[in-house]
Amino acid sequence: MIDSLISDLKEIMSHTKQESFVVKFESKLEQIYSTHNPIIISKLLGVMDDKFEFDELMFSIVHAIESFDDVIYVEEILKSIPDFILKSPRWASIIVMRIINSTETLEIFINQLEDVPYKKKEVLRLLLNSMAKRGSKIEDKVSPLLEVL
Repeated sequence: MIDSLISDLKEIMSHTKQESFVVKFESKLEQIYSTHNPIIISKLLGVMDDKFEFDELMFSIVHAIESFDDVIYVEEILKSIPDFILKSPRWASIIVMRIINSTETLEIFINQLEDVPYKKKEVLRLLLNSMAKRGSKIEDKVSPLLEVL
């Protein structure tokens, strides 16, 4: 059922020129979220696309996945991190920055990093180093995470 809903969302995304596109997108996202199944986090991360022209709708996805309990949210993000970073590095960095900016979520993120396999840590390290190059303020925020990794 969830895979079908995600497929429907992707199909809606391909019809951005239709007048009712935004309403259909938001409605389908609401339907997906209403399942309250944590698997939707990784599925929705797979939908996110740096080339998609409507950032507002990508932020709708971000808000939907952030609505889950932080422990579940972080766990699902970490499961999906390599594929997500490769497919959508811009949105991956946005989500990681949002995690960093939330004290409670960041603490959970750091605690869960201990159990993350080495390869996933390496991909995350690459993303964080890339983010750090954007300026000293961001570098100051990602440095503690890099130390943990």
